Amino acid sequence: EYNTVYLQTQTGLYRDRSAAFGTVEANRDTVGFGCQSIDVDADGYLDQVVVNGHIDDYRNGDPFRMPADIWKGESNRLVRQEHDRLGAYFQKPTLGRALAYGDWDGDLAIDFVATHLDAPVALLLNRSQPR
Repeated sequence: EYNTVYLQTQTGLYRDRSAAFGTVEANRDTVGFGCQSIDVDADGYLDQVVVNGHIDDYRNGDPFRMPADIWKGESNRLVRQEHDRLGAYFQKPTLGRALAYGDWDGDLAIDFVATHLDAPVALLLNRSQPR
């Protein structure tokens, strides 16, 4: 499964632009659930935050728990960020299922709440540099 990027055409229909945005090959190893397209770093491009987790527990094959991802938006592509640069939550495999956003701490940076199949809700406070 890959994160699909749909863009609306002038006629009002949507086209799958995943290959052009670089999300097809880069995330075939995850099963995404909660997804939000938000400008997390306030650079003018939509970023994509995704919580992941498989639906089947293949202990001898594909991983069941998977780390969440942030895809940095650029002019015409999304680039998956390295987990070790994102903070502790993004380095820990989870069974992510839903994602919501808001400014929970009032600092004008978008924060996230992630839900999981087998763990408590996680509040992810955005500590990126203000612009």
